Amino acid sequence: MDPKQLHIELFSEEYDKMSDSILDAKERAKGINPMSKEYQLKVAKKRKKLGVSQLSSSGDSVDDSSWELCKEECEARKNKLKTSKTELIKKYLIEIKKNKEKMMEDHYKAVFKIRNNKDENKPQ
Repeated sequence: MDPKQLHIELFSEEYDKMSDSILDAKERAKGINPMSKEYQLKVAKKRKKLGVSQLSSSGDSVDDSSWELCKEECEARKNKLKTSKTELIKKYLIEIKKNKEKMMEDHYKAVFKIRNNKDENKPQ
């Protein structure tokens, strides 16, 4: 995994604005983070544990500390070394993977349920 891939996985919150609706973008322009408070708190806790800067009030990154962490981690991995954050990063990456798998599973369950309901409601 290169630094960019690690950054995208570990700090996906820095890419949230790419999926903003028009309203979300307007909120961010006013300095308001459109993400849920629960999500914002979860992100803030993760960033604090990893020792990187918190996001701005609008949810934007304020510096390159998250990038620097990813570069440092990848350089250490390349040299078969560990940083002080390696174990924590591994833990977060496992959690992220599990959350993605659960989201996909839930999605397919919902699709399957919709399809079954359509079949049940078809006139015979």
